[in-house]
Amino acid sequence: MAISQAFTLRDGVTNSDWAIDGGLGYTASFERPTQGGMTIGVQGTYATPSMIYTSSTGAVNCSGGCSATGTVMQIMGLIHSPNSYSFHGVYQLTAGATGFSSFRDQASNAQIGPKSTDYDFSFAIGYGLGVGVSSTLGIEVMQEIGTVLHQKTGLAAGSGNYPRMLATKLVGKIAF
Repeated sequence: MAISQAFTLRDGVTNSDWAIDGGLGYTASFERPTQGGMTIGVQGTYATPSMIYTSSTGAVNCSGGCSATGTVMQIMGLIHSPNSYSFHGVYQLTAGATGFSSFRDQASNAQIGPKSTDYDFSFAIGYGLGVGVSSTLGIEVMQEIGTVLHQKTGLAAGSGNYPRMLATKLVGKIAF
């Protein structure tokens, strides 16, 4: 489970701003331990946050900002610090893709924003605390800070479009 903080993206292709609210997302990962105790694997995240979509173009006039919903998905490769049976520090590095899709105006339920999923390269580093409950069960609390490298197509020269994504994660780990 991940609780993310709000962030804003500027999209030059749709000539719009996406002010994505903070909220709850769901995360699952599959990890394999290495000889050194680190784990490597893949992690997926899915969230359907509310947002304010602002654009003066498109089928729905949202020049003053429209309340909307959307889908944010991530697929990331990860490297995770070793686990132990007692309290331990947790460190994680992830890199992969973040996808934004299915934007809908809440008033009219009309599709707004990109016509298909807009994927961007993203990466994050996480840190926190964990405890091993048994040889097959662990619990971790992690703060993660990441960056999305959203395309700059259609934006003015010199415009930065690399928002920070902050999330607090509560992680349960089960070994099979």
